[in-house]
Amino acid sequence: MDLSVKDVDMDMDELKAELESKEKIPFEVWLHEYKSSDNPFKRLSLIFKLPFCCEQFDLDERKAKEVAEHFPSNLISQFLLQQRDEDVVDLVVTMVNILVPLSNDSEKEKFRPLCEGIRESLCEGNGLTENDVELRLNALSHIGVQYLSVDDLNAVLNILLGFIKDNVDQFPSKTIMSFVVAGLKSLSNVFDMDNQLNAVALSWPATLRTVIERLLRTYSIPDEYTSFAFVSGGLTSQILGPSWVVADKKLFQLLASMTSGRIRIVTEDPKKINGDELVCCFQLAETFVQAIEDEKNDINDELATAVGKSMQQMASFCCEYLGTCGKEQVVLDIGIKLAFYRFICMFASVGGLEIVSKEHLNGTIGALLDVFEYTISQRDHKTAGLFVMHIPDFPSLPTSTLALLLKYVQLVFPVDKELCVSQFSQILHDLKGRKQFFTQESLQSALTFANNIKNSEMRETISSFTIRLTYYIGKIPGPFSLPIVGTTWQFKWKIEELTEQLLQWQIYYQTTMKEDLIRIWLGPFPIVAVLSPKATKAILESNDYLTKGDEYKIMERWLGQGLLTSKGDKWRGRRKMITPAFHFSMLNQYHQVHDEEAKILVDVLEKFAISGETFDGYPYIKRCALDIICATAMGIKVDAQTYVDHPYVNAVKQMNELSFVYSRMPWLWLKPIWYLSGFGQKYDACLKLVTDFTRNVIKQRSDEFHSENLNDKKRMAFLDLLLKVKEEGGLDNEDIREEVDTFMFEGHDTTSSGMAWTLWCLAHFPEYQRKAWEEVDAVFGGSSRGCTVDDLKRLPYLEQCVKESLRLFPPVPFFTRKLEKDIQCAGYTVPKNTTLLLSPGTLHTDLQSFSDPYKFNPDNFKTENIHGRDAFSYIPFSAGPRNCIGQKFALMEEKTILSWILRVYEVRPAMNFKDNCPCPEIILKPSKGLPITMPRGIFIVFEGLDRSGKSTQSKKIEAYLNGRGYPARIQRYPDREEPTTGPKIDEFLKTAKDVTQDAIQIHNLFVENRKCLDAKIRKEISEGQTIIADRYSFSGVAYSAAKDIPELSLSKACKSEVGLLKPDLVLFLKADSSVTSKREEFGGEAFEKEEFQNKVYNNIMQVFNQEFWKEVNASQTIDEVFEDIKKEVDVLMESRKQLGDARDFSLSDFNVR
Repeated sequence: MDLSVKDVDMDMDELKAELESKEKIPFEVWLHEYKSSDNPFKRLSLIFKLPFCCEQFDLDERKAKEVAEHFPSNLISQFLLQQRDEDVVDLVVTMVNILVPLSNDSEKEKFRPLCEGIRESLCEGNGLTENDVELRLNALSHIGVQYLSVDDLNAVLNILLGFIKDNVDQFPSKTIMSFVVAGLKSLSNVFDMDNQLNAVALSWPATLRTVIERLLRTYSIPDEYTSFAFVSGGLTSQILGPSWVVADKKLFQLLASMTSGRIRIVTEDPKKINGDELVCCFQLAETFVQAIEDEKNDINDELATAVGKSMQQMASFCCEYLGTCGKEQVVLDIGIKLAFYRFICMFASVGGLEIVSKEHLNGTIGALLDVFEYTISQRDHKTAGLFVMHIPDFPSLPTSTLALLLKYVQLVFPVDKELCVSQFSQILHDLKGRKQFFTQESLQSALTFANNIKNSEMRETISSFTIRLTYYIGKIPGPFSLPIVGTTWQFKWKIEELTEQLLQWQIYYQTTMKEDLIRIWLGPFPIVAVLSPKATKAILESNDYLTKGDEYKIMERWLGQGLLTSKGDKWRGRRKMITPAFHFSMLNQYHQVHDEEAKILVDVLEKFAISGETFDGYPYIKRCALDIICATAMGIKVDAQTYVDHPYVNAVKQMNELSFVYSRMPWLWLKPIWYLSGFGQKYDACLKLVTDFTRNVIKQRSDEFHSENLNDKKRMAFLDLLLKVKEEGGLDNEDIREEVDTFMFEGHDTTSSGMAWTLWCLAHFPEYQRKAWEEVDAVFGGSSRGCTVDDLKRLPYLEQCVKESLRLFPPVPFFTRKLEKDIQCAGYTVPKNTTLLLSPGTLHTDLQSFSDPYKFNPDNFKTENIHGRDAFSYIPFSAGPRNCIGQKFALMEEKTILSWILRVYEVRPAMNFKDNCPCPEIILKPSKGLPITMPRGIFIVFEGLDRSGKSTQSKKIEAYLNGRGYPARIQRYPDREEPTTGPKIDEFLKTAKDVTQDAIQIHNLFVENRKCLDAKIRKEISEGQTIIADRYSFSGVAYSAAKDIPELSLSKACKSEVGLLKPDLVLFLKADSSVTSKREEFGGEAFEKEEFQNKVYNNIMQVFNQEFWKEVNASQTIDEVFEDIKKEVDVLMESRKQLGDARDFSLSDFNVR
C-alpha cells in the first residue's frame, strides 16, 4: 500500500505514550501484526517498537529480511521530515543500526529513503550530544554514505567538522572520524580529480584547517586513532587519499605551510616539547616530500617550490631545535629521533638540505649518525639502510661515518666475508667522486681494514651453518621466539584457539605489516610461511623446490617413498608412471563407484530425515569416502558405511590423528620421546594392521590378475594399473603398497573434509543451497536414477559451491618444502635447510583477488569473476609440478555425493557458523563435526463438515506417521485449552443458542485463537515436527460467513487469516449434510443444524484451492477413507524436499476475489 504522511492522522503525544509502554512482545507476534496491519499509525508504532522486541530476541538474517521486505522507508522518512522530533529519530536510527547490518545489499536499498530524514536531523537538530551524533552517523554508514547527494554529504561533513572544533577537550571519536574518512572518499569517487574535485574540497577550507590544527594540537593519541593522525602514511593518505594531494594543489600547499609553521611553534621551548606532537609533524612532512617525489609530473614548479620552501623551513627549524637541545642538554626520546631521521633522509633525497646553514646541518648530521648507530645496534637493517641509500644526497659527511658504514655492512652480511667486503668496497667506490666526503687517507685505511677481514683465518667457535641460518631467519618478521622452544611457547594448545591465533598472526603481518613472509620457530627448527600469491608462485612453479618438509617423515614409515613423500628422479618417475591412472577413461570407471556409494549414503541418512533429530554428518561422509577410496584404489569393499567398526577403518583414523600430533610437537621428532609418550607404540600397532591389510589385498589381487584378462574387466582399480606396470618391470610389491597407501591417505580424509565443509556452508546459506538444488533438480527431476559423468558437467553452480568451500576451508591447510639451496624471496634471503610453509587458506583470503574474502559466495567462481585473477590466489590442490594428481577425481566424487544429498534432502545447521571453527590437523576438519538436521516438518489440515470423520482420520494418520518414524501430533481448532482465548470459546460453544449470537466478536475470538497458536506451530515444524490440524482457517471463514452478517462476508472473513501459516496439504473429507446428519451425535450444538451446515458446505466449496487441497470421499468406510488419505500423505512425505520453507497465507489461497 502506498501511503504518505498526509494519510496518517497521528498525534505525537499518542505515539510517544504508545512507545513509552515498551511492551515486550514475542518477535513472531510482532512480525505478524506488522505484516498484516492496514493501519498506518499501527504500522509506524510497531516499527518504532522493534528495538524493544529485539531486547529479548536475537534478530537473525531471515527475520531481518522479513522486516526489511515490508519496511515503509518512504513513509518514515516523510514522517521524520514533517515531525522533526529527535526522540523519534533516535528510535529510527536505533532500528536501522539493528536491521541494516543483517541485510544484504539488495535489502539495504529499501532503507535509502531514510538518509534524508537522518541527514536533516544531523544538520538541523539542536543540542545533539556526541552519542546522538554517533548513532546517526552509524545509521548513515550502515545504509551507505554513497546514497547521500554531494550537497547533503558536504553539509554533514561541515557539521561534523564543526562538532570536532567545538569539542577540543576530547579527541574526536572513532565513529566521527571514520565517517569523515568515508565521506571524503565518497566525494573523491564522485568527482574527476583534475577538474571538479577542487571546488568540493575548498568549499570548506577554514573548517578543514581547524581539523588539521586540532589533530596537531593533540598531545596524546590513543592507538585506535592513529590512522587518523598522520601515522602510517600521514593525513594525506589516510583521510584525504593520496590523489587529493595532487588534485587539490592549494590544499596541499596549505597543509605544507601549516606543518612547517607548527614545527616552529612546537620547537620553541625544548624543555616543554611533547614527543607525540613532534612525531606527528615529522611524519606529515615526510608524506609531503614523498608526494613531491612520486608526483613530479603532476605538481608544477611553482607548487613544488612553495611546498619545498615550507619543508626547508621545517628542516631548518628542526636542525636549530636539535642544536638547542644539545646546548641545553635535553635528551630526546628515540621515537622523535627516528621520525626526524626518516624525514631528513627523505628530504635529502630531493635536494632539500642544500640551503640549510652549515651550522645547523652539522648538528643535524650528528643527530642522524646517532640514530644510524642506534638502528645498527638494534639490528634494524631496514631503517639503517634508509640512511645508506641516501648518503650521496648529503652535501658532506664526517669521516666517522665510515666506521658506522662498515658496521652496517657487517650487520647485513655477518658470515659471508667476501660479500661483506664487496658491498663495502662498492659503497666506497660510489663515493670516490665526492672527495669532500672523506680524505684519501680515510678511504685507504677503510680498504685496508676490509682486506684484513677478507684474509683473516679466524676459526669459528660456533657452527657457521647455525649462525648463518639464525642470522637470515632472524631478518624475517615474526612473533617473538625463545631459544630451544622457539615460538611454540606462545601456541594456544586448544586447537580452536591455536587456529584463531595463527589466523591473527597471518592477518597482522600480511595486512598491517605488508609482509609476504612470516617466520616462526618450531623449537629449534625455523618455518617460513609464504603469505602472498606472487611469492607462492616463485616457489611452486620451480623445479628446484620439490622436497617435502621434515613433518612428512612420520608418513614415510607408512607411505614409504610414494608419490607424496619421494623426491628427485624417483618422484618424477613415479609421477609419470601413475598419471595414466587419472586419465578420463579411468575417472569414468571410478565414477561408477562414486555413484553407488553415494546412493548408499543417502539411504543411511534416511533415518535422520525421518526422525528430524540433530546428528553429526561428518562420520557418515568419511565412511562413504573410505568405501569409495578402498573400491577405487584396491578394488575391494570394506562396507565402512554399514560396518562402522571395521578394524582397518579405525586404524587409518588413529594414524591420521597421531600424524597430526607428531607434526605439531617437534620434541616428539626425537625417537625416545616419541616412544616414551606412548604415541610410538600406538602408531606401530596401527601401521602393522594397515600395511598388512594392504599387502594381503595386493597379493589377492595379484593372483586374480594372473588368472584373468585385465582388458576384459568391466571396472579397473588403481591397484590393477600398478600391477600392470609391475608386469612391465616398473614396480615391485612394496612399491605398489606405497602408492596404494598414498592414494588411500590422500584421497580419503581430504574429500570427506571438502564435502563436509560444503554442506556446512550450504546449510548456513539456504539461498545458495536452494539455487544448487534447483540446478540438481533440473538435471535429475524427481527421479532416483544414477548420476552419470555427463550429469556432472551440467552442474556448474554446484561446482562453484564446492570450489568456494574449498577456498574458505581447503582440506589440506598447509604443505611444506625443504630448501636445498638459498633463495631470494620477497626481499629476503631464505637460507638452505629452511622449511617453507605454504597455506592455501592464507592465499585464498587475498584481498586483491577476493573482495570479501571471509564470506561464502559461490559467485567468486563465475567465469567472469575468475578471469584475470592471480592463479596462485586459489590452490586447494597445490600448484606447479607437485600439484595434486587426483584433483579431478576429488571434484567428481564431491559433486556426485553432494548432488545425491541435495536431490533427496534439505540440510539445516544445528549450530552457529562460527562456533564450528576449522581445526588444521593433517586435514582441515570442523571442530564440532557436521551438526545438521534434515528437513522440516509438514503441516497437514483436515477440513469438512461436522461428523465428516476429521477427528477419527486425524488420529489414524497421527499413529501412522509416528509409526514410520515421522514425529507428528494433532492440533485441534479451535483449541479450547489455549490460555488466552480457549476458556471463552469453550463457554460460548457450550451455551450458544443461536449461530448469529455475538457473531463479529466470536469471529475475532476464533481468529485470535489461531494466531495465538501460530508461533508455536511454526517452531515445531521448523524442528521437524509434523502438525495435523483438525480444522483450520478454511472452516473458520466458512462458519463465520454462513451467519449471513454483512460485516462477515466470505471475502472479509478471509482477510483476517492473511499472515497465518499456510498448510502443505488440505485433506477435504467430502460429505455434505445429507451424509453427516445421519451420523451419531450430530446436532448436539447450535452450529450442527442441517440448514446451517449446508451454508458452511457451500462456503468451503468456494474457498477450495486445487493447488494444495485434496478431495477425499468421506462417504466410504473409515478404513477406505484412511487408505485414500494414506496415499496422499505418502506422496507428500516423499516429495517434501520440494516444499521449501513454510509460507504465510495470502488472499489468493482462499480463491476469493
